[in-house]
This record gives sequence, C-alpha cells and structure tokens, in this order.
Amino acid sequence: MTKHRLIIVDDEANIREGLSGFEWETLGIELAGAYENGLEALRSFEEEPADLLLADIRMPLMDGLELAEKVKTRSPLTKIVILTGYSDFDLVRTSLRYGVSDYLLKPSAREDLIKAFKPLVAQLNDERREADNERLLQRRLQQASALWRIQFLSKLLCMPLSQEEIEEACGQAYLVQDATAYTVAVVGLDARRRQDYSIKDWELILFALENALSELRQSEGLGSYLVESETGCCYIVGMCGARELARRSSSVRGHLYRFGGLFKTTMSIGLGEPVSRLADVSLSREQADIAFRRANGEEDIVFYEPEDGGAASGSEAAKEAAEEEKENEADAPGDSETGRRIVESARKYVREHFREPISLKQIARYLHVNSAYLSFLFKEVTGENYLQYLTSCRMAEAELLLRDPAFKIYEIAERVGYHNAQHFSIVFKKYRQLTPLEYRNKHVLANFAQEEASRA
Repeated sequence: MTKHRLIIVDDEANIREGLSGFEWETLGIELAGAYENGLEALRSFEEEPADLLLADIRMPLMDGLELAEKVKTRSPLTKIVILTGYSDFDLVRTSLRYGVSDYLLKPSAREDLIKAFKPLVAQLNDERREADNERLLQRRLQQASALWRIQFLSKLLCMPLSQEEIEEACGQAYLVQDATAYTVAVVGLDARRRQDYSIKDWELILFALENALSELRQSEGLGSYLVESETGCCYIVGMCGARELARRSSSVRGHLYRFGGLFKTTMSIGLGEPVSRLADVSLSREQADIAFRRANGEEDIVFYEPEDGGAASGSEAAKEAAEEEKENEADAPGDSETGRRIVESARKYVREHFREPISLKQIARYLHVNSAYLSFLFKEVTGENYLQYLTSCRMAEAELLLRDPAFKIYEIAERVGYHNAQHFSIVFKKYRQLTPLEYRNKHVLANFAQEEASRA
C-alpha cells in the first residue's frame, strides 16, 4: 500500500532536523516536508494534503492549535500529533477540541514516536480504502471551481462582459445579479512591491492573502475577491455601497495584519464608486486603483473623487489647493505666517492625540482645511510628511516606555496608538534598527554597566 504522507512543523531547527531523520519508512510513512511555521505548512498542505501532521504547539505566524483547526476543517481524516513541553498541558487539553489524536513531549524518544504513529497508520490504512476515490474527486472539483472563479473575476474586473458570460459564471464567483449596487475595493501593500521579496516569501504572501480572504468570505459574507499575483493587491467586489464596503475592507485589513511580519509594511484601501450592473464592475475597479494610488503609502482609506470629469491624483489635488491658498497669500504657503500656524496646530494635535488611531483627514477636519493641502503644507514647512511626524512621536514615547520593564510589549504598542503588537514591532525596528525587545535589553545592559561603573 502507498505510504502515508507526513508533514513536520517546528520553529526549532534542531528538533525539526532530528524528527526528519527518524526512520519513518519503517512505519509506512513518507516525509513530505518539514517547515518552520504553521503558515508555510498550511500552504504546502493545501497544495497537496498530507495524511499525518506533527506540529509544535508554539510557533510564529500560526501556532500548532490554529494549524490543527484549519487542517481538520479542510481534511477531517488527517491525523494530528502535537509536540509540547511540560508547561503547555493546558494548551494540550484545548487541542483535543480540534481533533488532535495524540501529543508528544519534547524531546521525543524513538519509542515514543513508534507508539504514537503506529496505531494512526493502521487507522489510516482502513480509512484510505474507503475514502481515496471520493477525496480525489472532491479535490479536483474544488480546484476546477477555484480556477473558474479566478478566470471569471479576472475578466470581470478588467473588461465589460456580455450578459451571457455573467449569467454563466457569477454564481460560482459568489455574486448575484440583482444586487442594488456593486462596488470594488482594492487592499494593497504600502511601499513594497514584488521585487522587494524573495520568490519564497512572495508565494507565501499570496497564499496568506488568498487564505484569509477565503475564510472571511465564508464567515462574514465578504463578497467575491481576487488576489492579483503580480502586485499582491486584493480586489473585493462588494454587493453594497462604497461606505459599507469600506467598513468591510477595513475589517479585512485588520485580519490581514496578523501576517504583518510577512508583509513588512502597512496596507491602504482604495474604493471605486458603486455601479448598478455587474457588467460595469470594471469601471469601479479602475476608480479603486486610482483611489489606492492617492493613498501615498499612508495606511489610509481613500474614496474615488472625480474632479472636472476625472480623478486627480493626490499630488495634483494638493497643488490645486495650494494655488487656491496662494491667491490669498502674497508669499508661498510654506513661507507664510498662516501656513506655519496651520502646521504648528497640526503638530500640536498629533502630539496630543498620537495615542489614538488618528488620520490626516481627521486633523484636516479639525483645522477646517483641505486634507490634500495640509499634506502639501506639512511637507513644505517641516521637510517631512505627516505620517513621519506621527511615527516619530509614537516612537519617542515607545522608547521611554520600553525602559520600564513593568510594561509588556503589547501594552506599549497599545499605549502609543498601535492595536497590533506585531505591526508596532515592524515599525519600531524600521525606525530604530532594533526590535522593541532588543532595544529594551540594550537599555537594561547600559544601565547595569553604568551602575557597575559608579560602584567601582
């Protein structure tokens, strides 16, 4: 009988290599792969499901419990064994709810592996006789359905389609023809492109995006979606207006930030105007692309705004607003007293509110000025953009808090305006070339050395 495929997942290289070197063939098992985190393992699993999974309970990006839950959802027949330490028995009890068959303590002896996997292989042999043909057929149907959806959406978002083409495929793309409105949103990476990543990381990014959007579609009725492989942009076709789709897209972005350590950047959202027919969705998509480009990497949500029959870019809008201001000022905006007062008021607002999730538009509304003009003016007067100043305020406060060991990293992240600790860590490292923990340890060592020197 064909050997059963096994995937091993552990972020500790020595344990991963040790388990990989075990004589699995003697148990009728073929080692199909060994991975350092749950997300990579899940990606491999979806490309070709495995019969057995041996996973560490604690890993980055996706831990063993979450991986077990997702694997069991996709393949109930897969047998899962969890690797754990003595301190994780509460988590082991939780894992039983996710269909985990057994657990092993680290490090695991040869006899422990045989005892755990031999009965699982026997069980798989019995189940395989009944399930092989049915599982293969189901997988092929799912692959065909996914390919059909991608091909249809690729055309729908880029060109007008005939009514016949829409009727034939829209149901498989999770769309209906009698919605009151259709709007396109694009959620994309700020300040990063495909060439900034290795081939392996880019493929993992695309998988993470596709996987998260699929889950959200099923759990929250997201609508149809497409992940563009060249740019990593997520196009969402919502059967609703722009404001409602903006709310849903913001929720999507929040879910995607769990993979922030993989993206290494923030994400912005652009939204087109609603259209009344599916055949016109490509127009909303073009507008969403224009709106997304106007975000300028500021982690913003931007609605398409036509100006004089078209949509001006952010820089064009800023220049137009600046010209309007210049009509009332003899000097250039950055040189005028009024301009400097506006910018100083904006800086004061940032210093007082940086602990909150503020935006440039919010500050502009508070100051009763055009947001594009405020962005232009801020750069003219200070030499940096609004987001750079906001980040510097947050990082200065974070540095002070990191020197106090009483605060945990996630608590500091929340205190300086970041609701995602991983996102905070990415920004901090980019700003200081150290992770928050490295910065804290460096400061503790410096204080210790100073105290030792004072005693000498």
